[in-house]
Amino acid sequence: MQDNILLVGASIAAAVTIMILHEFPKAVVYYIRQSKHRKSLKHIFKLYHYVDCVGVLFYVAFGAGFSKPYMYGTRDKKTNIALGITGFFVLMVSTVLSYGLFIFFFGSMNEKILLDNMGLRFLYTYLYFMMLYPISMFMVNLFPISTFDIALIIAGKHPTKYFNLIQWDFSFKFMLLLFIVFQIPRIAGDFLIKIFLSLR
Repeated sequence: MQDNILLVGASIAAAVTIMILHEFPKAVVYYIRQSKHRKSLKHIFKLYHYVDCVGVLFYVAFGAGFSKPYMYGTRDKKTNIALGITGFFVLMVSTVLSYGLFIFFFGSMNEKILLDNMGLRFLYTYLYFMMLYPISMFMVNLFPISTFDIALIIAGKHPTKYFNLIQWDFSFKFMLLLFIVFQIPRIAGDFLIKIFLSLR
């Protein structure tokens, strides 16, 4: 029972962290590029706006989910491209940094010490999820759903194709649901992490 509570707690903490890390830098980029909105800059610091409760449940249950995107409402091509690239870049950096912290804290730790200390076990689980969740979110954002990173890049590169994609938004969301429920991102993420850890 205790282990299950620890697992769920670490999963929720990691899910909330990665949602904020994914969306907050994009909001900063948006306000930097859209100077006319800088007067309302304080709104981007309400970090709870980036947390999607349904997305958190998906992370806990299936190992993959989504954040609540900030509604940018811009038609500027370069801004859309910058937002999409920022989202993908942050996810990659989050995985690499989490991997580094995981190796730093647990690379040579005795397994008995880990098992005997609940705080260390929580940190171990949290950092593992902090490697896994950015990978799974990266894969989720490859679906061309209107507010996702790849769709923002498409909106910047080919606006006409973006508006055509919006017509298929429901279908893409249904495919994404199956993609997550069958735990494809989680399985792929676990596999990649296993490879990363074997290289140290």
